Amino acid sequence: MTARARRIIAALAFTAPLALAACGSDDASDTGDTSDTAPATGEETTTEDDPVADSDLPAVGETISIDKADITVDNLREFEREPTSQICADVNFTVTSETEPLQVRGLAAWKLYDPEQLPRTQTVSEETDHVLDEVGPGQSEDGTICFDGPAVPGEYRLSFQENFDAQTDRAEWIGTL
Repeated sequence: MTARARRIIAALAFTAPLALAACGSDDASDTGDTSDTAPATGEETTTEDDPVADSDLPAVGETISIDKADITVDNLREFEREPTSQICADVNFTVTSETEPLQVRGLAAWKLYDPEQLPRTQTVSEETDHVLDEVGPGQSEDGTICFDGPAVPGEYRLSFQENFDAQTDRAEWIGTL
């Protein structure tokens, strides 16, 4: 087993319980402060249960600035992996903070919603280069994020949130397959 495979397995073992806990969390305490995540939409609050209208979201390929970093998601695509397909995108993190790292938090930081607005589960494989840890102050890192398929034609919404605190910035993009 390669060191990369061991790292992926360790990251999965650590993040799976966190991802499950995040899925069952109650967002009632969300204040909805998303002032830095997307252009102004006229709405006062934004939660996963009441998202910003998709037409108001930046497109895949655009860079979004959050508290500590500039994040770019690009190349939303179907990735054929036997026996199923996945939906993947390339990501670049450029940490703008000079003192604090960006916590990527393995599989818990990213969410993908399909054209029916159903969430997809994030996955890892040896064929893709995932950013599962943290990106240091002033550094930049590229990687890939993938989610369970199948890839259905239509608009997808991707979101990134550094940690589980509803007070942290969330970046969201809209992309089409």
